[in-house]
Amino acid sequence: MKQCADDAELKLQGNKQAVVYSGIKNIVKTSSGTTESHKCWSGSDRQSDVPRYHSEERCLALRLCGWISRGPDIDVEVFLRSLEHEREWERAAAVALFNLDIRRAIQILNKGATADEGEWFESSVAVRDRVAFACMFLSDAQLPRYIDKLTNEMKEAGNLEGILLTGLTKDGVDLMESYVDRTGDVQTASFCMLKGSPGDVLKDPRVQCWIENYRNLLDAWRFWHTRADFDIHRGKQDPSSKPLAQVFVSCNFCGKSISYSCSAMPHQGRGFSQYGVSGSPTKSK
Repeated sequence: MKQCADDAELKLQGNKQAVVYSGIKNIVKTSSGTTESHKCWSGSDRQSDVPRYHSEERCLALRLCGWISRGPDIDVEVFLRSLEHEREWERAAAVALFNLDIRRAIQILNKGATADEGEWFESSVAVRDRVAFACMFLSDAQLPRYIDKLTNEMKEAGNLEGILLTGLTKDGVDLMESYVDRTGDVQTASFCMLKGSPGDVLKDPRVQCWIENYRNLLDAWRFWHTRADFDIHRGKQDPSSKPLAQVFVSCNFCGKSISYSCSAMPHQGRGFSQYGVSGSPTKSK
């Protein structure tokens, strides 16, 4: 999301409004000027060409998936080296194959097999890798359909990896709703929505319900300071959510609280004491 904000900031050219991450689903829908190139398999006797598609929006999606860095060239070698350094041999080999480089994939697998303390296990392909692969090899007609299908799967499963696709938008709220229904984790839902969602999303009744349930949970656990810190953070991210006053000034005579509106009245020079009034404006000395 930080990469998306950085790239979007370059396009704003003076627009000072906050950048909201809208997700790869919305990014690829605006794709235009797509060009097609062809690449042969590396390390194979088969020399058939495979079409690859390029556009500014597709490159942004690849950066969000972590495959490439900023720049016009699509070079995944830096990414492959980082995966090798983290001993993610299977994923590195898969990414190499996705980029039609059989020789590099075999090299990675051999390196992993001889590495000390190598951990080998089967796992499904990560969402970000599937999206990156689709952005490289699916046409403009096929890519949005695939992204929509994958987004719906992530929303139904409540898979937080799907935020890469939905962003912190209404689709993101739908995904988070499935996640909360499955896990009951209102803390993650509250912080995610507060951190990067636009104001209209924060006003969604579901988001407000998660936030209030999280506050009540902190109160029930007697985490008063944590709840106070959360309220401060919430006020900074969503200025419209002003918490109710919890400390009141009471009248010395009747014991009733003096309303905030009364205390907020503009000062008219001399105080109440000049007119024989103390504490409550309706009571005299």
